[in-house]
Amino acid sequence: MTTLKDISLLAGVPVSTVSYVLNRKGKAVKEKHRRILEIAKELNYVPNQKAVSLVSGRANNIGLVIAVNPQLTYSEPFFSELLLRMSSRLSQENMGLTLYNGYGRDVQSLYQYVLSGSTDGFIWYQSVVPEEIKQAAKQRNIPIVVILDKDEDVNYLAIDDYSGQMKALRHLYDLQHRKILFLTAGDSSVRRKAYLDFVERHGLEYRRILDVSLPEDSAYKAVDRYLTQYGRDFTAIAAEIDVKAIGAMQAMVKWNISVPEEVSIIGYDDIPMASSMNPPLTTVQHSLVQLVDDSINILFDCLDNGVTRLIHKTYEHHLVVRHTTGPCRQ
Repeated sequence: MTTLKDISLLAGVPVSTVSYVLNRKGKAVKEKHRRILEIAKELNYVPNQKAVSLVSGRANNIGLVIAVNPQLTYSEPFFSELLLRMSSRLSQENMGLTLYNGYGRDVQSLYQYVLSGSTDGFIWYQSVVPEEIKQAAKQRNIPIVVILDKDEDVNYLAIDDYSGQMKALRHLYDLQHRKILFLTAGDSSVRRKAYLDFVERHGLEYRRILDVSLPEDSAYKAVDRYLTQYGRDFTAIAAEIDVKAIGAMQAMVKWNISVPEEVSIIGYDDIPMASSMNPPLTTVQHSLVQLVDDSINILFDCLDNGVTRLIHKTYEHHLVVRHTTGPCRQ
């Protein structure tokens, strides 16, 4: 049976180099890398992943740390889409993906996980990294990328949700809507702050925020209760995420309110379901594909090329106008 050592002797390179080349599915660029692949093919080499990991010192695995409420996070279509793209990209590189629920965990538990050797790098989801973890990772040369938040001490990839929500509200405003009901998921939301700032800057008298943050609740139920209690005192609904906008659309159907003729509705995130709704949902689209690719590329640059320069990047959104928004007719 052909071993890594057999290939390294024929190629004239260290065993660790052979392990690195054979463990990656990307196209070989260097001549010696191509030679290694040719030899492996000639010898009908079949990799033993445990042996490869022992030689390379790699776990061939990336950890995705969820430090926000998992009950809300796991149920979001946005997160499902992110998880699908991330796992697909890593599988192309012969890498695994492990989810770690860090919500409510003490720092010591996180510390033990980070230093366990079970992962080569970490993607931190929607939260900053505790100081003790950052120091431990730095000492062990373990790369970390924060996504959907900002942490100046590590790599981060953020999305400008504030300006993105402003674009959504500006779209409704340009359609002459002055009574915009906002569906939110909590008081600390950046998108909620954008709504409050927008209302204040434009001197709008109508300011209504409907909190739909409880897992057992839904936007459909919340909007249905609102209409029962207050009637239709709004001309448009801006939702913090597409799922809430879709729930609002379902409530409009129950109340026989036409969208967008009587009420305009705009979402946020442009999940796959948004374009297939009836009518298709107007929303704000983010750079999810780019964010996933960039986060993984940063980790690979750190692991494979020893890159230490921190990457800080913020993505912008763009408006996707479909058929749930139209001119205010009141």
